[in-house]
Amino acid sequence: MAVGQNITVTPEQRLAALEGADGLQETATHAADGAITIKNGKAIISKGSAAAITLAAPTTGTDDGKVLRIEAATTFAHVVTVTGMIGGSTLTFATNSDHAILRAVKGSWQIMQTKNVTVA
Repeated sequence: MAVGQNITVTPEQRLAALEGADGLQETATHAADGAITIKNGKAIISKGSAAAITLAAPTTGTDDGKVLRIEAATTFAHVVTVTGMIGGSTLTFATNSDHAILRAVKGSWQIMQTKNVTVA
């Protein structure tokens, strides 16, 4: 039986491997008001003024387990209205690098983590 070569993996490399090649599987940038259409990956809000963004509920079965990171890339009061979010219906971002990580569970968005985001 052949045995593979031993390698050393840093915590950063392990996290990158778990998240995918570019942090997360897909990245979408939002420079205008509108809808986040991806359900798995990273949505970056880069509008040069306060953005009004929507996110539809995930599809039960099809989207279960998908993880979406929403991140502000500008310092404005961006509001994301989320359909099917457990614990609220809006996420408000105030400064650059604020973020929320959501996971799809049985047709709902579960909040996994937030950084400087108001949930209401």
